[in-house]
This record gives sequence, structure tokens and C-alpha cells, in this order.
Amino acid sequence: MNITLEELDGLERRMSFAIPAQRIYAEVKRRLRDCAGRAQLDGFRPGRAPLAVVERQFGPQLRQEVIGDLLTEAFHEAAREARLQPVGVPVIELRETMLAAPADAPEPTFVATFEVYPDFALVPPETLKIERQVVDIAETDVDAMLEALRRLHLEWLPTDRPAQRGDRVLFDLQGHMDHEPLREIRRIPLVLGAKVQGGAFGAGVQDEFARQIEGARAGEFVDLLIGFPADYEKDHLAGREVRFTLHLGSVEEPRLPALDDAFARKLGHADGLAALRAETRATMEAEALANCHALVKQRVLETLREVHPIPLPKSRVEAETQRLLEEARAQLRAEGRQEEEDGELVALLVGDRARHHVALGLILARIVAEHGLKAEPEALDGLVATIAAECADPAEAAARLRGNAGMMAELESALLEDRVVDWVLERAQVVDVPVSFGEFMRAWRPEPSPA
Repeated sequence: MNITLEELDGLERRMSFAIPAQRIYAEVKRRLRDCAGRAQLDGFRPGRAPLAVVERQFGPQLRQEVIGDLLTEAFHEAAREARLQPVGVPVIELRETMLAAPADAPEPTFVATFEVYPDFALVPPETLKIERQVVDIAETDVDAMLEALRRLHLEWLPTDRPAQRGDRVLFDLQGHMDHEPLREIRRIPLVLGAKVQGGAFGAGVQDEFARQIEGARAGEFVDLLIGFPADYEKDHLAGREVRFTLHLGSVEEPRLPALDDAFARKLGHADGLAALRAETRATMEAEALANCHALVKQRVLETLREVHPIPLPKSRVEAETQRLLEEARAQLRAEGRQEEEDGELVALLVGDRARHHVALGLILARIVAEHGLKAEPEALDGLVATIAAECADPAEAAARLRGNAGMMAELESALLEDRVVDWVLERAQVVDVPVSFGEFMRAWRPEPSPA
């Protein structure tokens, strides 16, 4: 095949190629004969119209269909001959008009503009250095986790003493401003001295409420004078001082349960505190192991991307950007935020993520292809079973998963990604870094997989 290839900007290529006129003519004639055998034209019995009449009626349409069908075949044939890997669907134009008669017609030349996948060499994994954190769980870490568990089961007991920091109060509130009453608010809960986000009035204002409530008893009325900051979110209160009458409905003091066998049995551990402690440690170890695996996987993928600075097909980046933008916009809508508030930032962040995703996808695909890595059927079966086990009817859920080709492809892709990570770790220079459980959990910030 006569092929002319031009390199344009980046990975874009322009390729001219011809389809032999006789090939087009023969296929058009074949389809005309097939059409003539089925055509129903006025003045002729079905299938009896002369070929010349059928050609006048259907020839131009059939010729366009033939050219369209042969174009895809010829383009990929030309790409294989030129040793190219096209990305997506090419834009193809007809450069010369095809004449009706094959004897007089030149070979129609087509021009295809398209992108190709980048050709790059893989960096040997033996040259990569990967840090892998190893978490040490001390007895003091288990103690801290059990203390947190106690606080989850904190009890609140009514008290008739004056309210103090740490107590939980429930109150009704009536405000007055400019001698006019504000809307009454009833049954407002507040833990005095606790750090709050938002709340009924915002953190700063609620701190002032808490300070003035301290010392009051349940059933009492308290007169308050509260100053609202100038940047307060409600304009009619911003920068104003408001008088409130507060009725303190209840005061409750916190009581932590004793960390003993009775507490453990209450949580379902019949063998007492020792069993609760053992299970707590096992849970911490499993969580640390899973988080360490996720973190080292993230580092492997980031390292692969950093050591392979490859050019990216614009069409792939644009498609991935659009997909991520749709996800980001849906998230903004779910949070009740206006898209225009965050549109530019979202587009910027999504653009970076899209480039990272595309780059890593190409790198992983090259590793999988060159080294014959596969997602083992047993691993795929296990993943399906694990997901289905979370459903009410695991057997039905597993059947639905297996019947969803798109979902199964995603699961296989995830397994392949894990397989690549394991393959790299088996060969890379891995340095184990000991770290305490507390330090690791404070620093742990899970990131979405870049692939």
C-alpha cells in the first residue's frame, strides 16, 4: 500500500493512503447485484429490475457505504504497515473525487489525522527505590484505642449541681433586638467547653453561650448578652449585641464506663477484658497492614509515573478530563454548592488528575503487555465473593456482578493494577521504615488511586 506519513505536533500524525479503485468498484458491484435481487421498484417485479436501473437509484448511496466500510479496514491495514498504534477514531477526508467508472478512476486517496500511543522504554524496576512503612503497635497504642472505645460509650447522667465545663446542657432560647423578639429556638443541645464545628450559632458564638451558662442549674432562667462578630453569616445579627433569655432545661454530667470485664461483656466479649483487648489489637494490626499496603501502592504508582515522563495523547486526556469533571460537578451538586463557585479550581485540579490517570494507564498497560502479567481467575473469583458477601443475598449479588461485563472489566483492571504493584515490589529496592501506630495514623491520608 502506498502510504505517506507526516509527524505533526506531539503525538499527532497525518497519513495519506489509497484504496485500489478496483477494490471499491468490485464491492459496489457486488452490493448492487445483491440489492437488485431484493429491490422493489415501480414498474418492475420484485428482484427483476435491471442492474442499470438499480445503479441509478442506489449507486451513489452504496458507493458511499462501501467507501465508509473499506476506510476503517484500509486505515488499520495502513497503520499496521506503518507500525503505528492509533488512539481512538481518526478524522478521515477524501482528497480526490472517485469517478464512477473504474477504468477512468484514479485510486482515491484518503488523508487520516489521528494520534498515536507514545513509544517508550520501561525503566528497570530494579533501579527504583520505594519506602515501605512497617507499623509497630505498642501496648500503649492498644490502651489509647480502648480509651477511645470507652468514650464512644460515654453515659450522660442528670445532675442538680451548677453546670460546668464538660457537662451537656439542653436549653430554650428567646432573643430580643431593638425591643423586638427574635424567633424562639427550643431544645438546643450543647456540651460546655467542647470544640464545635458550626452548631446552632457557630463555634465562636457558642463558646460565649457556654461561658455564660456555666454556674446555672437546671430549671433556671439566665439573661445573656451575646456579641456577634461583624462577619457573622446572618446579616441581621452581624456586628450586633443581642439580649437573650435562656431557660436551662437540663444539666447532665459525663460518666465513662469502667474498663473491666463487665464492659467487655456488654460489647459482646463473653471472655471479658482480655478477649476485648486481643480483638482490639488484631483489628489495629489489620487496619495498619491495609493502610500500609495502600500507601506503598500509592508510592509505587507515583514512582512509576515520575520515572516515565511520557507524552500523552490529547484525546485521551480530554476524555478523562471530561469524565472527572462530571464526577466533580456531581459531587458539588450533592454538597449543595454552586458549580460556578468552584468551577475554575475544579477544572484545574481535574486537569492534573486526568493527565496523571492517562499517563499511569499507559505505563501499566506497557508493563502488563511486556511482562505478560495477568489477573488470575482465582483472584477475580475471590474479589467477586468478597464484594458479594456484603450483600443480603451473596449468591444473587455474585451472579449480578458476573453478568455485568463493565463491572467485571473494572474488577479485572483493579486486580491487574495490584499485580503490577506486587511485581514492582518484588524487584525494586524496598526500604522498610519502622513507625509507631500513632504516628502512622496521624500522618495517614488515603489518596484515590491515580489509575
